[in-house]
Amino acid sequence: MPTLKEYLFASGVLEYGTLEEIEELKREFRKNYLYEKVRAFRSDRRSVSLTFPLKDAATFEKNAAYHNMKLAAYIKACVYAYVNQGFIVPDNQQIQRLELLLRRIGNNVNQVARTANSVEGNTQEVVTAIQSQVNILEADLSQHLRQPLNLEVAIRMELTRNPAFLHRLRYLIQNLRCDDYQNAAP
Repeated sequence: MPTLKEYLFASGVLEYGTLEEIEELKREFRKNYLYEKVRAFRSDRRSVSLTFPLKDAATFEKNAAYHNMKLAAYIKACVYAYVNQGFIVPDNQQIQRLELLLRRIGNNVNQVARTANSVEGNTQEVVTAIQSQVNILEADLSQHLRQPLNLEVAIRMELTRNPAFLHRLRYLIQNLRCDDYQNAAP
């Protein structure tokens, strides 16, 4: 699709037209441009409409606001999380801030290591080992923040680590009342 300038020059209105004709051609160009943009957008997408009872819609809106997401993006994330057996991360910006802080820690470790390296000559192995540990920590933290363990895996891991957890879990399940959690925040 030509640019507005090319469109106006090709029509000849810039040389021979009146100001009103130029404005009319600009409106026509804008209309065609938007039509083509929407057509291109829809060519590889499909629109789906959902209807919810008011109570459910209010719950979705509340949860979307809690996750700092628009309603449609939140519902889409919920569907993907369900299909992929994943999770919706409450605030992606917060995770990015944590990752940035972790990188800064790594940079600080590098600075300390460089200083130590300049004082003593044989600390390269120590520097490499520290940097490797920081990189592993950053990758693990990022993975766990973005995709936490599912509940079953987390419970199994805790039971392996702490067999007494089973008694606490049984107590919680036996004393759980739905009323306690119906009005809780998401």
